[in-house]
Amino acid sequence: PTLTGWHNQGIEIAFQPCVRLLIHGNSIEAQATAELAAAAGYDICPFDPCSDDPGSLIDADTAVILLWHDLHRELPVLQAARDSNPFYIGALGSQRTHSQRRQKLIELGWRDDEIARIKAPIGIFPKARDARTLALSVLADVAAARMRQDEC
Repeated sequence: PTLTGWHNQGIEIAFQPCVRLLIHGNSIEAQATAELAAAAGYDICPFDPCSDDPGSLIDADTAVILLWHDLHRELPVLQAARDSNPFYIGALGSQRTHSQRRQKLIELGWRDDEIARIKAPIGIFPKARDARTLALSVLADVAAARMRQDEC
């Protein structure tokens, strides 16, 4: 990435867009995550699965956060994320749930390296039980992923 400073007899100013969160889910966890993210200054991208094309909402500055308890509802967003290269993809669920997710994605033609991009279970706190703790865990993980991206 270009750094702000003098380059080739001119000044260049680096601009990094705000992190956009695509929070997908209709749950108390999704609501808590959106509220905490808004308070932290993240750009929340509303998503209506009935009318929005998730691929049009995802880019390299997007964190895709899947907070469903239903793999079937995640699949369209996972497919869009696979093609759109967000800096973070995280999904709710246990190791057993992720194993089922993994199997379904393999059936759909996903490669191991593509599946490995999905952080599951989501967040940095193992087994976060309440919605606010999960929200904090998820946002800390998103912030850490963005910092690692900036270092590259």
